[in-house]
Amino acid sequence: MCRVREIRELKSSGRRLYLFRLLGLAAPLFFLIHFTASAQTPTLPIKSRAEEYVFKEIKLPGDEPIRDILALVQDSRGFVWMAGKHGLMRYDGHDFKIFHNIPGDTTSIIDTDLLSLYLLSDTILCMGGKHGVSLMDIRTEKITNLANDQDGNPIEWVNDFYPDEDGTIWIAGLKGLYSLKPDLLGITNHYLNTPPITIGDPAFAKRVYCITEHSMDNNRLMLGTECGLISFDKKRDTIHEIYPNREATFWRSHPPVYKFIQDGNYLWCKCWISGVPRFDMVTETWRNFAYPKSGDRLETIKGAWAVSDLLLKSEDEIWVCDWDRGLYIFNKNNEFFSTPKQEQTYNVLDKEKLNIFKLKDGALWLSCKDGLWRQNLRAKQFELLDIPFPHGWVSATLHDEETDEYYFGLHWESYGV
Repeated sequence: MCRVREIRELKSSGRRLYLFRLLGLAAPLFFLIHFTASAQTPTLPIKSRAEEYVFKEIKLPGDEPIRDILALVQDSRGFVWMAGKHGLMRYDGHDFKIFHNIPGDTTSIIDTDLLSLYLLSDTILCMGGKHGVSLMDIRTEKITNLANDQDGNPIEWVNDFYPDEDGTIWIAGLKGLYSLKPDLLGITNHYLNTPPITIGDPAFAKRVYCITEHSMDNNRLMLGTECGLISFDKKRDTIHEIYPNREATFWRSHPPVYKFIQDGNYLWCKCWISGVPRFDMVTETWRNFAYPKSGDRLETIKGAWAVSDLLLKSEDEIWVCDWDRGLYIFNKNNEFFSTPKQEQTYNVLDKEKLNIFKLKDGALWLSCKDGLWRQNLRAKQFELLDIPFPHGWVSATLHDEETDEYYFGLHWESYGV
């Protein structure tokens, strides 16, 4: 009986000894770091570092560069449609299909030299060329060409398409403002009575470059034109007001507004050697950011000198492409330009006359006369956690799905459970 009791006590003490040994082994391996993370508001202690951009050049078969792309859109099937000086291309991530104008063939696109794209209801691809508009049903690839307005006048240099809240598709062209008829079988010229221009080519005097809706009045359109920024009254079918940027007094600045991006009640504008001007649609006033000072030259300034393109990056930042020096990030709060970090053997971000695009997956695309590049979002995905305890390596991890808590086992100089 005593012998049996001794054996039981020995087994019991053995279990306790085994448990303590396990705890002893676990002590140097596991130290608790407790935090909560969610997909919407991540609280992981990520170690801060500069954003790094990795781009891959997209080429045609035969290693041929894709040059001078001016517009990109993506449909719901994932096809990327590209327009530029060499026609229309459809890209599925591997293969290309190319569309050109074939003289005498009315079933081909209206122009090989294309300036703009817009995808209507994920069905009709609107193409703006130097000699009119093509509408392609992307399901059948059937094309309708519109070369003239309601009075038979040629429609030229179509820079932009804009759909308003009423469903009207507005068109920016060389001779002013146009709109597609509801049946998509014709184009109406709205005959803008713009003031004469004092600088530039008189043939461009009525040219409209870009269109959006006024943030405070959906009856008004905002137009970027050769003579500056204009508001257009849709009901009265006439110009409502012209907004000259009177603060843009640098001798090399020009009045045309070639492009704008809407940021709430603001329009950030692309103008020639004018910094990054912003128009406030509430107060209807201009403010010029990073504007050149008297005596400034390309060699003496830091940041963008002449903007070739711009794109909203975040609430605080804008991507700005400089005509001569590539891509910058402009901070709207401190008015400071910074250069993105890039990881590749050739510096695509430094190329001249870049155009910048962003598609549905969030990847950036860059184009210029040298080629076309797509951002690799899978590169540089890993982030380093800022663990505030000395350790040599992380030996184990655990995610509690019920509490959404994470546990990490740290080895070397961290001890305890």
